Amino acid sequence: MLVSKNLKMELKNTAANILNSFKFWDTKISSNELFNSLQEKGTFHFVHKMEFFIGTFKDILDTLSEKFGNDNELGIELIDHAKEDGDHWKWYLQDLKELEKRSHSDGLMTRYELWGEETQVTRINSFKIMHIAMSAKTPFEAMLIIESLEFAFKVFIENYLEQLKNSFVYDHLIYLGEHHITEELNHSHESWHSLKVESFFEIVKKFKDLYEINNLDIERIEKIPGKILNLFDQMFSEWVDSEYA
Repeated sequence: MLVSKNLKMELKNTAANILNSFKFWDTKISSNELFNSLQEKGTFHFVHKMEFFIGTFKDILDTLSEKFGNDNELGIELIDHAKEDGDHWKWYLQDLKELEKRSHSDGLMTRYELWGEETQVTRINSFKIMHIAMSAKTPFEAMLIIESLEFAFKVFIENYLEQLKNSFVYDHLIYLGEHHITEELNHSHESWHSLKVESFFEIVKKFKDLYEINNLDIERIEKIPGKILNLFDQMFSEWVDSEYA
């Protein structure tokens, strides 16, 4: 299908807008107070508050791969992501067990905080992200949602890694350790947020043609990364107020 000059310019703008959204939220999230709280409150003071979203993350992956897994090459990528990241919740629970053992905690307080007011924003925002996933109309949107989730972890770990590596327990962790980071670097598909505009434009153009995405859909799709990353920024802010050691 031939693309008119006007449509080509519109799609290039779409590609640029999505990539610029990633850049904006990289800077915004990196300035979150959570990362400034580590020195004062301790490297792992908030880790137990992550639990609800990490469990939801698996359900989001499963929802998207089941909904779009039979559709062309993007469907295959969705299934690959679900397979590669589907067990991360198990790594997290192993880390939590290790940290609880070393802090002589029986985990009871983490159960209270999992369902209490202390993590209400995390629970509500997890539901909101699931709603975005369930509302996706095409594999392109589904993949953009996953890219946004992956990007949130990238920014999180980049701002957390130095403190993690200086901790006494880093070598014993999986989700928050070298194993997870290595796995993320070795994903079978290149991250969209790392692409140049021209390369990402080709992806946008290809799937607009394939699914006959209209302009209203494009406007909605452009907002997906910003919506998801804003929800993460709010969750990170909630995690600041924790005294768990």
